[in-house]
Parts: sequence; C-alpha cells; structure tokens
Amino acid sequence: MEVISYDISGIRVLRLRGRLEEADVAGFMRQVYPDLLSRPGVFLLNLEQMEQVSAYGLAVLHDLLRKLGREGSPVGLVVAGQPAQDWATLMGEGQVGIYPSEMAGIQGMVSLQKRPGRRSGTGLLDPDCQGS
Repeated sequence: MEVISYDISGIRVLRLRGRLEEADVAGFMRQVYPDLLSRPGVFLLNLEQMEQVSAYGLAVLHDLLRKLGREGSPVGLVVAGQPAQDWATLMGEGQVGIYPSEMAGIQGMVSLQKRPGRRSGTGLLDPDCQGS
C-alpha cells in the first residue's frame, strides 16, 4: 500500500493506493496510524484508488476513523458509488463526511470548517455531492 499525504486549506489529505491486506496492516499501523492520532486536525482520506481491503484492513480503518472522531478531528472519506453507502453504513450514518471526489471532499470539509457552532466533518453523505 502507498500513502500520499499533503495539506491544503487546513485539511490533511491522505491518498491510499493499492491494497490494505493483512501483510500491509502492520506497516499502516506502525507508520500512518500513530502519525494521524498524534496530530489532531481535519482529515480527508481518499480511498478511490484502493484495490482491495481485507476485513482486518477495514477494522483498522474503522478504528482509526472512530478514534479521530472521538478526539474531535473532523474526518471525510472519498469514495464513490455503492462503496460510499457501504462506508456510511459501516461508520454509522453521520459519523464521517462521504464525498465522490477529492476536490468535492476538500470543498466540503472547508465549508464545514466555516460553519459556526458545528463540529465539522460529521453528519453526512454530503447532499451537495451525492450523485455527482
């Protein structure tokens, strides 16, 4: 698995590419997991180029996203089509923002950051982005 990370408009974007299977999970947990948890902020995880994720990989991603959310870090996921609904169901409706593209995710996360009195990154399959 390959992880590309960059920051834009106060959002840390991570593109995950390849496979997250049992052999890759240990590396992910050693390198990526602690780095994300140690640096609170706004996160957008792009899963568009994930070819395959094992059940263990799903469990690790689920755990990471839940921990980030509990720490107050808004989280968005970039997934399209049926996997978007699957991720929304897996995470629990309203726990992470789900976006069909990286650009839509960045725009959605930035707009959520600007809403006063609302914890950003929570609550949605973004209605502005559905079906795009």
